[in-house]
Amino acid sequence: MDTQTQTNKATTMATSAQSLSTIISTLSKKYKFDEDKALKHLASMDLLPKKMLKEKDDKKDKEESPWASKKAKELAEAHNIVPDGLGTAKNGKWKLEDVEKLLNKPVRVKISISPNAQNLADENDIDLKDRSGSGHNGRIILKDVERWIEERDGPALDITDRALVEAKKEGISDDELSNIHGSGEKGRIVLQDIKKYKSDSDKDSNKSDSDSDED
Repeated sequence: MDTQTQTNKATTMATSAQSLSTIISTLSKKYKFDEDKALKHLASMDLLPKKMLKEKDDKKDKEESPWASKKAKELAEAHNIVPDGLGTAKNGKWKLEDVEKLLNKPVRVKISISPNAQNLADENDIDLKDRSGSGHNGRIILKDVERWIEERDGPALDITDRALVEAKKEGISDDELSNIHGSGEKGRIVLQDIKKYKSDSDKDSNKSDSDSDED
């Protein structure tokens, strides 16, 4: 068999394989049968070139791949990125720019926190990043935020509103208030404590003036 005859035969076989593939595909749509199963069945009976089946599988894999390019796939795999949704390339495939955009996107970390704790944290500019609370599964609750505020700012002054008004009226500073041991519940500073502190301060002042006069 000369070279020309071999070439013509190969061309005929290629054309026949292409025609056969088209026929099977057309029949599968018309008679509602699985084209892939039909191809595998014919191949198992040596009624179909195995190369034709391989080409079909390769084409199917290529169509089902979410990646528009090899570079996009390699970059995604290097950063453990799983495509979620559609990409911007043809047929919704992911291209390199889609993967790069996802890599540069800020990651929002969902924080488990109660509404009251969130409000208190916002009011006091408490950074909640990388923090874990004492609630169920690390949920941040109100007492956690209160503790963090105290750790940052020092103990909060426990004083009644009336006592605080009286202290400001008498010109008693916050530093002075922090040294007053309140007589209220759990050491809370009440109005009587402010009056006593003011009275004691006046006595000390008068005593100092008296001592100065004697000198």
